[in-house]
Amino acid sequence: FVESEDQLCPTPLLFAIVILLPAMVITVGLPLFQVPGDGVAFIHGYLLTMACMEVTVSMIKNYCGYLRPYFYDECDFDASTGECAEIPDDSRRSFPSGHSSYSFAALLFTSYYLMGKANVARPMFLPLGPFKVEATNMLLLLSLLPAALATWIAASRVVDNDHHPADIVTGSLIGATWASLWYARYYPSIFAENSPNPVTA
Repeated sequence: FVESEDQLCPTPLLFAIVILLPAMVITVGLPLFQVPGDGVAFIHGYLLTMACMEVTVSMIKNYCGYLRPYFYDECDFDASTGECAEIPDDSRRSFPSGHSSYSFAALLFTSYYLMGKANVARPMFLPLGPFKVEATNMLLLLSLLPAALATWIAASRVVDNDHHPADIVTGSLIGATWASLWYARYYPSIFAENSPNPVTA
């Protein structure tokens, strides 16, 4: 198995990403978009997403106690006795993946926020010499970069052999579900004409 510090996305890096990236987006977004109530709506939605995701994932991890892929390597399994020398606490917390749920909760919520600001219902055109080029599709793709980063973080857990694929898919779905729910609570649909404006703060 891969030691924590040698993983593609160790836990300290994960927490830095899921805290700092949304914080940077809202810090830049508030003065850039100047939408009343935007900061409060974003913070409420983000915090509720993360809190609900953490409670859900922790409850399932503790209830299931599913073994990690490297369990027998880490527990010093003795084939002659059929027993482990030691059982680390975290070795029975494979399902669902915490990295996947954290990354999709925080970063998909951030992507939703950026897609809402792209306002696809009102196409944006940029002047390019004598022509005008529609920039809406490019803005939408750029808005998906945080979600793409979440996908990489989730996939890295398979590469590091820290989770089974089912752990990662389930964790991603949990994070995405809470992000979608709380974004819909505080913002209109990303396809609505008023998508940049929070519903309520």
